[in-house]
Amino acid sequence: MARSKVSVEELLLRHRAIDQDQLRAAREQQKRVGGDLGRVLIELGYVSEELLLRAQSHQLGIPLVDPAESPPPRELAQALPEQLCKRFGVIPVSGNLEAKLLRVATSVPANAERLATLAQESGFRIEIAAATAESIAKAIRTAFSSAPGSPVAEPEHPELEPMKDDELMHRLDQL
Repeated sequence: MARSKVSVEELLLRHRAIDQDQLRAAREQQKRVGGDLGRVLIELGYVSEELLLRAQSHQLGIPLVDPAESPPPRELAQALPEQLCKRFGVIPVSGNLEAKLLRVATSVPANAERLATLAQESGFRIEIAAATAESIAKAIRTAFSSAPGSPVAEPEHPELEPMKDDELMHRLDQL
């Protein structure tokens, strides 16, 4: 069944995360300073980054992950050079290195141009997952901070699948 394209703002309104006055104020602020409306909503304190990412992951049909809580195996995390991870604000969270396919966590999942550039520069096919900027930064520090060859515990990894609509809506309602 095809998912109808609902804007992030509409999702946030439907679930009463923001109201019409807040949306109007955010749009006015966006006109004045530019930038992404979602980021403006965060800067104005109307929504948290996590709530915005939940809505975006639902809209885009991608998983929401926390790479700081469930870090990828070191080999996978280091499939991209540290400089690329930092520059693009991403960390690999799953993938198939032999097939040159990585799913990376990003805090800007709607920025397709940026992710296309990452794919071109890295040589990997890129799939996306949403994660907070803080959890990505922490995962990058963890992945690249230890000396090479030092033992790293391999965490269990549940399948990274998009949440079902009813599960996401239940979680959004709880926020």
